[in-house]
Amino acid sequence: MKSLSFLAVALVLIASPAMGETIFYLNFDEAADVIAASGTIYVPGSTEIVNPAAAGLGSATIFFVDSGAPDDVNEIAADGASIGTPTGVTGHAQGGKALLTDSGGCDEGLRIQVDNTMLNQSFTMEAIWFTKNVAGTGNNSGIQTIMGDNWPQLNILYEPDPLRSQFQFNCRNAGQSEYYGDQSAGFSLYGESVNASNVWTHDAMVFEYNAADKSKCKLSAYRNGLLVGQKIYDASTAGEEVGLFGKTVLNGNSLTIGMINSFEYRINDHRRGLNGGVDAIAISNEALVPANFVLPFESPAVPEVRTGNHAVKINNNNLVWTGDMGLDIDSNRIPVVAGHQVQLVFWARNGHPETSSTYSRVSYGRFSSTGFMGDTNYFANQHVPSFWVQKKSTVLTLAANTAFLNVAFRPGADSSIVIDDVQLIDITAGNVDLMQNGGMESWTSQGGTLVPYLWRFFAVSGAVGTVEMVGDLPTPSTSIMPLLWEGF
Repeated sequence: MKSLSFLAVALVLIASPAMGETIFYLNFDEAADVIAASGTIYVPGSTEIVNPAAAGLGSATIFFVDSGAPDDVNEIAADGASIGTPTGVTGHAQGGKALLTDSGGCDEGLRIQVDNTMLNQSFTMEAIWFTKNVAGTGNNSGIQTIMGDNWPQLNILYEPDPLRSQFQFNCRNAGQSEYYGDQSAGFSLYGESVNASNVWTHDAMVFEYNAADKSKCKLSAYRNGLLVGQKIYDASTAGEEVGLFGKTVLNGNSLTIGMINSFEYRINDHRRGLNGGVDAIAISNEALVPANFVLPFESPAVPEVRTGNHAVKINNNNLVWTGDMGLDIDSNRIPVVAGHQVQLVFWARNGHPETSSTYSRVSYGRFSSTGFMGDTNYFANQHVPSFWVQKKSTVLTLAANTAFLNVAFRPGADSSIVIDDVQLIDITAGNVDLMQNGGMESWTSQGGTLVPYLWRFFAVSGAVGTVEMVGDLPTPSTSIMPLLWEGF
């Protein structure tokens, strides 16, 4: 388990200036317990860092914000953000006091306002936070914003000065966290219950600026030190610059903590604040890796197998998508009943946790008694995190004449995904699991390759890939030795 203290990392940064600097580090530990009125200045303590000049931001002012304050158009009764000691929250935290917010009817939090945008440089945003309500009840769209600089000065508002600068963490609901970069450059963490109530979570979003080739900048996201995903960020548009602390219409160059950085709540009663608390935040002017993160975290142990003794790893060895490859049950299609409702449920994780992997798609192949009726695709191009998440398709009502289903998993280009505990649930029949060997416990030989029994590995039309057993060696009673086996 890796747990880093701020002090240890701060000493490294001081000793090695080339690594970058911590621009903001707020832990709220020395602040007095308070319920703060909107506009109240937050005074940093001696253990906190406010160093905006290091990133060209000029000076900084930090103050409390309450969207229910009397100066807002849509005045609502609100109690204001507070500083206090949270109770009943589990998990690994920086400790001490926290910024506590309540988004049930208004947005509350802190705003950091600076003189200039942090232009054309790498940065890392970290936050340790918790939510009382993963669904975001009382918010628009259920979104809870933990930290970010949404609603910057875009060319739609200021045509002569195009600027990309929307970066933020969102907890959308129980099944999705969002690491958002503007211009569709962000990505999400999907899965059943990937967010939990009253649990401290360390999230980090890393922007790696590539001055030599702006089309190959990169965004990475980490949860508790484990990779969620990575994505190329193209910042090469002519005349465009990339920054943090983008200029909002009403709030200047700013970033908020615990609420959305927007003027929308003033005109549309638009709320996306956090109903919970923020234990600490850190912003650095460098693309950090988990070993150098400023805020402490504890990575959970990730078992190589979800349950039982085996799982299956599917590797797409093509750098770009070529042909068709994956793992399916085409030779052992599942008999189904037309008109019934079915749902695919499985667990997955990244097969090479140090780099990003995606699904190309997960699909049902629908067949009548005489032929193919088409595919129904799910999870296309989603990132696969480096820890186990449960995935559930939407419920599929089987069309008339549907007699059989194939289930197929296709990793994206240069991706590796580990699959375990696959179920095909017939909801209409009383939640009966129709899948055989969904736990990948039984294995057999297919043309010189070891594969899960009843499953088929395919790589056609130029595709190159492998399938591997994950977990224990087969028991001697199977009389099968693995031809491709990888331990971790």
